[in-house]
Amino acid sequence: MAKIMECVPNISEGRNKAVIEAVIDEIRAIPGVTLLDYSSDESHNRTVITFLGEPERVGDAAVAVAKKAAELINLTQHSGEHPRMGAVDVIPFIPIKEVTMEEAVALSKQVAQRVWDEANIPVFLYEDSASAPHRQNLAAIRKGQFEGMAEKVKEDKWAPDFGGRTIHPTAGVVAVGARMPLVAYNINLSTSDVEGAGRVPQGEKLRTGVDQYDQFQQNAALSRHRAGTCRSRALGRAHRRHRAHWPCADEGAYRFGGVLSAD
Repeated sequence: MAKIMECVPNISEGRNKAVIEAVIDEIRAIPGVTLLDYSSDESHNRTVITFLGEPERVGDAAVAVAKKAAELINLTQHSGEHPRMGAVDVIPFIPIKEVTMEEAVALSKQVAQRVWDEANIPVFLYEDSASAPHRQNLAAIRKGQFEGMAEKVKEDKWAPDFGGRTIHPTAGVVAVGARMPLVAYNINLSTSDVEGAGRVPQGEKLRTGVDQYDQFQQNAALSRHRAGTCRSRALGRAHRRHRAHWPCADEGAYRFGGVLSAD
């Protein structure tokens, strides 16, 4: 049976359709890779892309995304509500069918090396691919964001796994890793109390066993968010079409209140 690997890169562009389509075209050009969905959010200024296929081809597509994002996205001119540290911010690999997590980890490391070699973007390994426990959590790696990353990578604790101690001047750094499928959603709260809001995901993680993804977004102005505006939709019709072939992959990303995240 064919091996199927999924990849869900997030790029730091959600407004310029020409740039978004140019990145997506890189995936469309790779034989053996199926583009499932891509969804952009203007307030986050971010696009979440989902594709799958034979592992080697999926790796090729991920590298192509990183190279095109580095070419076209300039983070020195970027603004948005979603935390970000790179033009391509995160590249997770998810084993779907006839593929082990160990194979996903191996692929993530191969891609990480290529992203550094071919796009000159330093790489942090995260989640199951992490080189140390403190690097498993994406939020911990991304703390400081693009603006603080040049200084952060000079610390021994945060030296990139691939690449030197200098970030790409316009594309920053990227996290690459392997993880299981996840459900990502945002919640609108009728409060401006950031500390209180931060306790909500902690309780949910303890109760549901969700890992340390920073999917709960305390967006820039919580006071602007209104309760009762949640609207959900599945990540894409393609997920539903393909569910019979890769049933564990129907844990896609869901949109609530008009914002999207799928790190």
